[in-house]
Amino acid sequence: MTIRNPGPEEYRQLSPEEKKQLLANGNRVEDWSTFFVCDPFFPDLIRNTSFSGEIRIQGLHPERRSHDGRTLEVGICNSEIRDCRIGGQTVIRNLAYCANFNLGQGCILSDIQEIYTRPGAKFGCGIRNPGEEESSRRRISLINEAGDRGVPPFPGMTGSDAFLWSRYREDSELMRRLEEITDRSFSGSDRGEIGENTFIQGCRSLIDLRIGSFCRIRGADVLEDLSIDSSGDEPTSIGFGTILRRGITGPGCSILDGAMAEDFVLASHVTLTKGLRLSHCFVGDNSTIACCEVSNSLIFPFHEQHHNNSFLIASLLMGQSNLAAGATVGSNHNSRSADNELHAGRGFWPGLNVSLKHPSRFASFTLIAKGSYPSELDIPLPFSLVNNNEHDGCLDIIPAFWWNYNMYALVRNSRKYAARDRRIQPRQHLEFDFLAPDTAAEIRSALELLDQWDPTGEADNLEAPRGLVERSRRRVRILKAAAARQAYREMLLYYIASTLLPGLEEKGAGLIAGLPGDTDTADPLEWINMGGQLVPERKVDLLRDEIRSGNLAGWQDIHRRCEKWDKTYPAEKIRDAWACFLLLEGNIPDAPGWQRLFTAAEQIQEQIAGEVYKSRSKDFLDPFRTVNFQNEAEKTAVLGTIDGNEFVRQIRKESDVMIRRFRSVRQLLK
Repeated sequence: MTIRNPGPEEYRQLSPEEKKQLLANGNRVEDWSTFFVCDPFFPDLIRNTSFSGEIRIQGLHPERRSHDGRTLEVGICNSEIRDCRIGGQTVIRNLAYCANFNLGQGCILSDIQEIYTRPGAKFGCGIRNPGEEESSRRRISLINEAGDRGVPPFPGMTGSDAFLWSRYREDSELMRRLEEITDRSFSGSDRGEIGENTFIQGCRSLIDLRIGSFCRIRGADVLEDLSIDSSGDEPTSIGFGTILRRGITGPGCSILDGAMAEDFVLASHVTLTKGLRLSHCFVGDNSTIACCEVSNSLIFPFHEQHHNNSFLIASLLMGQSNLAAGATVGSNHNSRSADNELHAGRGFWPGLNVSLKHPSRFASFTLIAKGSYPSELDIPLPFSLVNNNEHDGCLDIIPAFWWNYNMYALVRNSRKYAARDRRIQPRQHLEFDFLAPDTAAEIRSALELLDQWDPTGEADNLEAPRGLVERSRRRVRILKAAAARQAYREMLLYYIASTLLPGLEEKGAGLIAGLPGDTDTADPLEWINMGGQLVPERKVDLLRDEIRSGNLAGWQDIHRRCEKWDKTYPAEKIRDAWACFLLLEGNIPDAPGWQRLFTAAEQIQEQIAGEVYKSRSKDFLDPFRTVNFQNEAEKTAVLGTIDGNEFVRQIRKESDVMIRRFRSVRQLLK
């Protein structure tokens, strides 16, 4: 039988026979005049329970409910319940105290010591209730421990929201308007909520909660002052020993195995587990954090940090990052106060036992070799390997390291993130490609720097000016600079060709006619990574203007604007690639210029496939890979072969297709 949500007029008081049956079953009702039910109602399904305040039960009829192999009979028993609305066909067992909650249909709640809502509960939101002082507003202190980038959290907060609010602190009117919007959009309440078909079992203390539908909570220790988004398509799970206070969780999250978090916002499909300690953080979509400590950080999507002794604090990580075991990113302040920060572009990878000082800044896809780095760093060269060379007493940087020496990992990571995106309803377009407008801009800047440091362009190794890249007087060596220059140019050419390719295939030369016709009006755009979504800076400035003016009056309006950005991103990206092409050519490209571009693209695509094969084949050719095998046959049975590697074969096939596409467009533009 289907139980629906009844209207107020469908509730009724109990008949004398129903009252008699309830009392006979060992129940106690403080005031019969405030006890209401909807039909169908079977009073024999309620036993040994005390009711007080206003009670509304939507309907109960005999049925057995199953969850995780356990079968329970619908009904209420062995509980104390005060001022609650109880959805139809619920299972309630052994609630020592339950007060001020609305329970959705089909919920299963059992063995809970206390579950209640306090007056004026805010459910993790950074709002002011009517009559409260501004000092009562709660903020999460992102990026900076001193709190001067504090952001009031709210349900549905995205990475772009957190970035907008924490980054533009000099814009006081924007800050004021965002607080007003949040206060209008959300409110406190004296009643908590639990959505339909939610399962909660074996918990100690549940206070001030708004929980979505189909959520699974088992064995939690303390859940307090939270909004937990969950649905049938994207259920959230909370497991044994967890302690969560003052937070917001997005849909599809998993918080398990003793994780502890306070003052936080989780986007969708975030996993916290294995004793993690998290505080004052925003964690982006599809991130996994375990076994470590993370504090005061704004983390964009696809962050991985799951080793037992890593530490991250006071940082802005712009996505697709990975912290290895023993990495200490934070706490080493070079200041009289804990007010320094670390900012890193996409693809930030500090290696084993890396220790970094704040403040520091890193270009996209910086790989940091094992070591304790004694001074602050400002690494402007993307795709670099950074090494603290203690033997020679210097800092070594190999620019374009990923492209030249580990193409397999570089290409695979881009595919991996796209394949692992578990969002059912994406709220932002995330850029997974390692060659995109943000990295293209960094590559152009890196080429300019290399030209400044070596105007001849001939040096294979050179030195950066002291005190510029590292806050010290020791040498900073740029190794394999000539190879890096070549790699950066190849990356730019490939970015241009692969970005323009779909439009040229669709529109032919007509695409070119719709683009800026001279180099003066076709400068590459300035781009901002807004929580994993790449946006031209001018659009972010316009967004700020519209918020300040009141044209965008709510978070839904702001989010709709971000959705519009998604739709225009491909065209903006094409315009950016076109501007890069004009810079390289120095003028509007003629037919030979187009031929050079797509001939180079064919060669680079072949190079990508070859380097993917070459970099992965090192793992199979290394003689030390054989030491744990009795013979070659055993090794092949366990590891396979390079020619049988599925990803290598996939890239070979895709490269063949791309080469044909490049060749076809090249013929079209003759």
